[in-house]
Amino acid sequence: MSGAGLEIVFDLTTSVHAGKRSAGMSRVENALAQALADVHTGPLGYVAWDATNGAVVDLPAPDSAAAAARIGDVRQRVLLVTGGGWMSNAPYLHALRRWRDANGAALVAVVHDVLPIIRPHWFPARESGRNSANIATMLALADGILTYSTSTSDDLTDATRRLHLFPVEARRITLGIEMSVTTPTEVPPALARLVDRPFVLFVSTITFRKRHEFLCDVWRVVVQALGARAPRLLLVGRTAPDGAAVADRIRRDPALHDHVVHLDDVDDEALAWCYRHCLFTTYPSLYEGWGLPVSESLAHGKVCVAANTSSLREAAAGVFPLLDPYDHVAWCGLVEQLSRQPEALAAREAAIREHRTLPTWIDAAHSVLAALSTPFAARAPLPPVPCLDDLVVWREGCDLSGEGEVSLTHHARLGVLIDDAMREAGVAISATAAGVTGTLAMAIGGIPAATWDIGPLASRHELHVPPLALVERAVLDIETTFTSAVPGDAATAVTLADVRLRALSDQERTIAVARQRIGWTVGDVLAFGSGQRGLLLLQEGWNTPAHWGVWSEGPAAQLTFAPLPAGGRRLYLRAWGRAFVMPQAPTISVEVLVDDRVMDTWHFRHPHDERPVERIVAFPTTGRPVTVTLRIPDCRSPESLGLGTDTRRLGFGLMCAQLTATKPTPGDRPWRVRDALS
Repeated sequence: MSGAGLEIVFDLTTSVHAGKRSAGMSRVENALAQALADVHTGPLGYVAWDATNGAVVDLPAPDSAAAAARIGDVRQRVLLVTGGGWMSNAPYLHALRRWRDANGAALVAVVHDVLPIIRPHWFPARESGRNSANIATMLALADGILTYSTSTSDDLTDATRRLHLFPVEARRITLGIEMSVTTPTEVPPALARLVDRPFVLFVSTITFRKRHEFLCDVWRVVVQALGARAPRLLLVGRTAPDGAAVADRIRRDPALHDHVVHLDDVDDEALAWCYRHCLFTTYPSLYEGWGLPVSESLAHGKVCVAANTSSLREAAAGVFPLLDPYDHVAWCGLVEQLSRQPEALAAREAAIREHRTLPTWIDAAHSVLAALSTPFAARAPLPPVPCLDDLVVWREGCDLSGEGEVSLTHHARLGVLIDDAMREAGVAISATAAGVTGTLAMAIGGIPAATWDIGPLASRHELHVPPLALVERAVLDIETTFTSAVPGDAATAVTLADVRLRALSDQERTIAVARQRIGWTVGDVLAFGSGQRGLLLLQEGWNTPAHWGVWSEGPAAQLTFAPLPAGGRRLYLRAWGRAFVMPQAPTISVEVLVDDRVMDTWHFRHPHDERPVERIVAFPTTGRPVTVTLRIPDCRSPESLGLGTDTRRLGFGLMCAQLTATKPTPGDRPWRVRDALS
């Protein structure tokens, strides 16, 4: 299928922001983009999210994409999103919506998995809440959804039913089972130290569900059994925040020294070399939307020992051994057998060569064109004055009556679409509440916001949400918890009637921000991720916050702590964050000024300080607000270092901070810091 009459605008955001680092979603995005350029006969354009101006912008067509210049009779325009950055980036998600609306296109997105919805406990609470909210929002905003595994399709159907998500038409596509780059003939310099002995490959981000620690435990047994004949285990992939401790233990474990090697900066060509020259691969993951490294192993004719979970059964194509991801003995036995018995390995590789039904990325491109060949069912537009029922994109523990009324159980959660005016100004939520006598605690985006007294007589309540509390999630994420004063009360605890949402006025927004800022006290640990309270302290010189924290942008960044205790006291600022140090620019210095007085200079060096570190600075307080300035004259952009097209001049990424009157011990992080980061 050629796609005549169809204009595709391909979103390359994941690839643009990934730079040269290889990751599963960027490899899928790149391969599909190249294949569509080869087979699509209609117009083909490219866009990407620009964090600097908060918009989706046009990109020049890649050299290989001659189809970008084709002009034809366009009967349908589709904005095709195959990456997954929108799951953790609400501004990007809404920028996609705005581009769709401004250009008369249909928004069609590939949903790789719905794991934050079905396994929220596998992620830090703030991350799972944000990502599940954004998935639900994409389902509400998109005109169509594409999936490529039966497992994900089933999970999506189940989540839609359980959370009352917006029903959206989903169609199946195929993934290509081939590497889209040529394997280099020379050993890449970063891999030169691997040629001295055979190695087994595991390609994956280090995170909880991928089971790196389990596999390293297997390798301890294999090394004990085989000694010098044991192959090396090569781990290729970045480290997620929840995998930092695991990566550190692997790096420092003397029993794994030189037996397990981790590389986190491998480009696509070097990765292809790894696949070509490894003994076999492993993939013990607990859950996958597909399991791209399993398919890539198949494409290279390599055996992959994988877990028998989720879509890995599909990716294995009936030719790979699948094991229970918790069966330590089975994994040890098979890895040891394949390592010591080349004939067993050769027999399994022969079975792979006989498997002749491997789809290519050209096949995948044709499946995408087939899925887009007919328009998706039209989504009903919102009425001019929408009712609450029209705006709720998911809900748990509550029912809607159809007239702006919500019945809440003791614990309920719902996501409500808000417009750009509300997102920029803040939101006022008002409702008439009645029910069992007690209190209703409300949280917005996981942050406590208000407590309403509830009784049998109806009373009107209003809550003001400042705009910074709306940055993280694509919707207004409302969570309610009812505490009853009456024993043995009914299941439905509270009824909210005449629920209304509007944008805050300028005066209301100023008061809402001030109230949230005054809630800070000395000793509190403040997080600076999207939607967190610490953002209220930021002044000039900071970029758009991300889920983990916020980068300084430019040569100076400021934050102001207020109010402070009376003068004459000595305070200590503890900052936890990361420096923008890379092999291309291995050092950076941050001069710390308190009320324009230089108090300290922090020095950072790659690779030690690329991961989060703690810094402490002491200063006297006068009782007045204190402004801390981070002066970073040698800040630089990823673009200037050849790392993609990001032009932001980055220096220090602030994750959380604490002002304390007690002199802290370096490295002795209080437990509240860990909570702030979770």
